[in-house]
Amino acid sequence: MRRFLNLLKEKPKVPLKEDPISAPSLPDNISYDELIYRTKRGFLAKKLASYLEMDQKDLNEIYFLSLSENTFENDKSPYHQCIYCSECLLGWIKEGDEVQKKVDELPVNNQVKNAILKVYDLNKIHFKNQSVQTVRSSQNESFDKWKIYRDVIYSATQEKLLLISKEEAEALKDGSVIVKNDIKVISDIPKSRLEVKTRLEFAGYTKSELMTWLLVISEAITNTLKHAEEGKLTVIENQEKRELRVIVEDKGSGFDLENLPKATLMAGYSTKKSLGQGFQLMLKLSKQVLLYTSNLGSTIILTFETNNNEGVRNGTGG
Repeated sequence: MRRFLNLLKEKPKVPLKEDPISAPSLPDNISYDELIYRTKRGFLAKKLASYLEMDQKDLNEIYFLSLSENTFENDKSPYHQCIYCSECLLGWIKEGDEVQKKVDELPVNNQVKNAILKVYDLNKIHFKNQSVQTVRSSQNESFDKWKIYRDVIYSATQEKLLLISKEEAEALKDGSVIVKNDIKVISDIPKSRLEVKTRLEFAGYTKSELMTWLLVISEAITNTLKHAEEGKLTVIENQEKRELRVIVEDKGSGFDLENLPKATLMAGYSTKKSLGQGFQLMLKLSKQVLLYTSNLGSTIILTFETNNNEGVRNGTGG
């Protein structure tokens, strides 16, 4: 870093280039996140150049240049060095480093150090969410809130509804898979329902069991299309725990914790992001409902007791 940052020790007296460069074209394969990063980097680089008293023409060229390439680490151009200093600043913010200490360690003159600190102090609020410490604090607050809702809902529903973690949801997938279907369109609902009915009948379950289970399964997968557009249905038999598990996964925006108490305790309650009116039916007819939810998707696991003996379930009993 010493080699290219030393280029910034002398304050520019004249424009760095006699002829302005034209605004470069964006790469065809650039991602949205990369575009946002390059835009932030260019914004900071332009501010840095301004505090170093570069001409307005230079500021504009530096900003557009930031959009054109992934990194400028090994380039000796003063334009590029301003952009790379901004890369460093964004990296420090993201990692939660102490910016003052990092700047003090740079082998540059005080004018450049002061310019970097000024860029940071005046613009850090815009990049606050990139800080690891900020993210961790937010995660801790969310986890504490999640634990409160989990305990309250678990008690209020008489242990019928339990909020679980992603890891716990994955662990509950152990057992023999009976049905596994994608739910993408309305026609997938009766198709999946028929397949579950056929497979469970073959496994030896009674008609009374099937009527209850199929009703709840229909509600669960219907809600998936209503609130998350598409999802996946998996029916698993766990003989060790004598339990049937209906797992409905989706990639929606998740359920609001604030709505869960009303959804569990108020008959007919439903909002766009709630579990739907069928949720009351799921709670009433299943042994237990387990829910994992996040802004990346949700998993609902409906559990049912299987009272048949193992031989009947396997189609070998009398």
